[in-house]
Amino acid sequence: MSTPLPPPPGPARTSNWARPSPVSAPLPPPPFSLSLPVRFYRSSRRLATVLRWLLLACMLVAGADAAANAAAYRLIDRLQADANLVGLAQIEASDQRTVVMTGVFAVAFLIAVGFLIAWTSRVYRNLGPLGVQELRFTEGWAVGAWFVPFLNLVRPKQILDDVWRATGPDRGDDDWHQRKVTPLLHVWWGLWILGGLLSLSSADNADLSSAKSSSIAACVADGVLIVACALAIVVVTRLTESQELRATGNAPKRSAAWEHAVWLGPILATAVFGFAFAGFAAADNGSADGEGRSDAPEDEEASRDSVLALDLALGDCFDDPPAWSDATEEITTVLAVNVVPCSESHDEEVVGQVRHPADPDADFPGDEAMIAHADMECMEAFEQWVGRAYSESSLELGYLWPVEENWDVGDRTILCLAFRPGGQPLTGTVRDTAM
Repeated sequence: MSTPLPPPPGPARTSNWARPSPVSAPLPPPPFSLSLPVRFYRSSRRLATVLRWLLLACMLVAGADAAANAAAYRLIDRLQADANLVGLAQIEASDQRTVVMTGVFAVAFLIAVGFLIAWTSRVYRNLGPLGVQELRFTEGWAVGAWFVPFLNLVRPKQILDDVWRATGPDRGDDDWHQRKVTPLLHVWWGLWILGGLLSLSSADNADLSSAKSSSIAACVADGVLIVACALAIVVVTRLTESQELRATGNAPKRSAAWEHAVWLGPILATAVFGFAFAGFAAADNGSADGEGRSDAPEDEEASRDSVLALDLALGDCFDDPPAWSDATEEITTVLAVNVVPCSESHDEEVVGQVRHPADPDADFPGDEAMIAHADMECMEAFEQWVGRAYSESSLELGYLWPVEENWDVGDRTILCLAFRPGGQPLTGTVRDTAM
């Protein structure tokens, strides 16, 4: 009997899985990923070039605007001396010219300010990429500060001060917050604000005197803004060059030529003023076509005081303006009249002032409605002043009422006028005469 041999050993058992090495195991992806943009330096050269051309254009337009206001001052001065020297067509042409030039300058100035804001934002945002740390304001203030009332008088200047301190020509190893700011920035910003305030103050045209003062204020504002724009060109040029020099080591080519604008710009604006004023004055002299000339002796003219028709007061005596004597229609428009002492020969006397009862926001009712209201109210005022009912008087009754433009700003006063039939002059007041 034999013992069976054990079976030969089989192949080694192998596992069908392997434990991964912890070194080679990939990390699970994060639930979300956040990537922050890398801030790079962006040159402000192109913005600076466009801005400087716009500022130069503003200087030239300001010269023309100053000429329009100077011509308006000249016309008002003549109107105050004698209303017969100025025709209604001249007044309307001057008003239209002033409004157009003011509008053109406002558009040009606002576009320039828009590019100034964009340039300020660019140079302030460049401070970070240039290695400047511990900024006083966030980058959003470089734009937003211009639109916050009252703060926009200070904060944009503070931002530009920091740009000068951080990238100006006197860089050093000391704390950049302690560096000095060039007086050029202070002078420019002061003139910039002063010019804006003077422009706002030139909007008062309630009467001839205020209109004359407004024309002077507008001329001064234009002159101040011309100098401010010239200094702004220098500020923009120097700050742009400083940042380019620090970022690239090379200053922009031909940028220094822009600094000549500090004297060339005002000279060109003065030339524009001279040519424009001469043209406007010639247009004023030619637009009347003989209207507005006075043949009165000098001694008579000396006793006259020209006032706006809407400024006439109860008891004032005045002569008929040329617009009435030359009128071919029953209703004519008059801007100013020559007030004379009632003891002297005159054509009209204000015998009453009545007020239309319409609400402040009511639309202009029209000339016929104004006449109808004056017919009812002025007869009573006439009787109280003259001392006799209008139906029994030898005098005629006329009216002055506000035109639509004056109505829209709240004028509701109607003036009642007494005069002789046939244009015969009056001598002495008609008050209590029972004429």
